[in-house]
Amino acid sequence: MDTGRHALHPRLKPVMRVITVSRWMLFSTVVLLAVVFAVLYIIHPGRVLLIAAAITLPLMSVLFLVLDRLVMKTVIRRIHSTSTLMLSTQPEAMVMQPTGVSLMQGHIVELRKQDTAQDSPPWGLACITTSGQKYLGRKPREVLVYHDAADRESRLALDGGKQIFWGTLTTAEQREQGRRSLNRVLLLVLALLVGIGVLFYVQSTMRMETVRENLRLAEQSAHWPSVPGVVQSSGVEKRKVSRGRSKVTAYAAEVTYQYTVAGDTYTGSIIRFCYAPTRSLQTAREEAAQYPAGGSVTVAYDPAAPALGVLQPGYTDACQADAREIRVGGIAMTGMMILVIAIFAAIMWWQNKCYARTAARLARYGIRF
Repeated sequence: MDTGRHALHPRLKPVMRVITVSRWMLFSTVVLLAVVFAVLYIIHPGRVLLIAAAITLPLMSVLFLVLDRLVMKTVIRRIHSTSTLMLSTQPEAMVMQPTGVSLMQGHIVELRKQDTAQDSPPWGLACITTSGQKYLGRKPREVLVYHDAADRESRLALDGGKQIFWGTLTTAEQREQGRRSLNRVLLLVLALLVGIGVLFYVQSTMRMETVRENLRLAEQSAHWPSVPGVVQSSGVEKRKVSRGRSKVTAYAAEVTYQYTVAGDTYTGSIIRFCYAPTRSLQTAREEAAQYPAGGSVTVAYDPAAPALGVLQPGYTDACQADAREIRVGGIAMTGMMILVIAIFAAIMWWQNKCYARTAARLARYGIRF
């Protein structure tokens, strides 16, 4: 967890403190989680807890190591190189004008010396970033620019008063390459979102087909013939069902019964079509209690396929509720996908607009953007 012993410029010490505290908080979270699992296991040992710990702790540890390594290799090293630049060079007062164009590496800004006119060619074009603010806005601001003309990497440090920025001067080729990379990433994310939407649509369509088939059977079962039957077993089964992104515990009545049609004996377990588990254990118990083991029941069966029997024929409410849930979920998912795609499309449109506007302005000075 050593952040280095390099001398830091006073303006960068608050940033380093925030990063150091954040790293220790993440490390403490992993340790605290391990302690919690250990205490819980001591109080109430169980295989489920061990499995949860075996999955969660390694994942959290890997996440911490990856993030910590990422911080060490990028942010902290960049802070130290920025500090070295600020301690070894004299700043020059300039005006920073954001262009509205962002690349994978950061924001593109124009830098002009304060003693030059606003319509004069910029001193340089830089790609900058910071550990804090992500959106620069459109207003120009006065900054102190630290730059070593002999630096092959053309690194910059910008002191904006409330914030320190760092980056490099860029060439037209670098800007064009960065723009293409960003567009490829946006298109890839957009394609991924569309793919998720298609998968959801296919899944919803398959679920709806199943519900429609069950609804058809439920409606037809109201006119099926019926025969007496005998309950073989009756009870409540605990299940895990999906609720959003998580799994929750639910309960379902489990009833098996036998009935005879034209001399052939069949075994069934359908209480009603579209029967779904409930979160209430009491409700499931009451459902199962209606069909005690050894009790007599009336079974409606499909005359075309006698093996298909049901205890509650003509019950369509559950299927209609399932169909409504699928339709509402489909509408919500479609709306969300349209919104997200619209946001991505708006970002790409805005970036291209800012790019074209900046390119047109700089073209007057013979600068290719």
